[in-house]
Amino acid sequence: MSTSENYVSGADLSSSQFLPVYVDGAAAEVVKLLVANTGATSTAGVGFLENAPASGEVAEVTFEGIGFGIAGGVVENGDELMVDGSTGKLIVATTGKVVVAKAMFGTSGGAYPADAANGVRIRIYIYANKTRLLA
Repeated sequence: MSTSENYVSGADLSSSQFLPVYVDGAAAEVVKLLVANTGATSTAGVGFLENAPASGEVAEVTFEGIGFGIAGGVVENGDELMVDGSTGKLIVATTGKVVVAKAMFGTSGGAYPADAANGVRIRIYIYANKTRLLA
């Protein structure tokens, strides 16, 4: 079971489907693309965009449970994942970084086709509240 909610897209996210987003606290109910992972505070409220809205349209965001993400490199089934600070894609988590999801399939499995705009789509389990740091 997944937990999804609808918000307003705070920017053109039409080419950002399956990338991580966050709810902007300064502009309640507005979702923006997340491209930083410097610690726990920068990834509070991370969810994954399920659709591809233009600015001002409804953004469907999954915050917990099974969903999809875009891999930013080689990922294996069971890998703990973090957000790449420059691309917003999912990469294998390193020590001291916030783990936002776990890979349910690897990039080499070919279970899902590559998206020409974004990369390889992978099925993930999205952790709620991201309180875990990789030890």
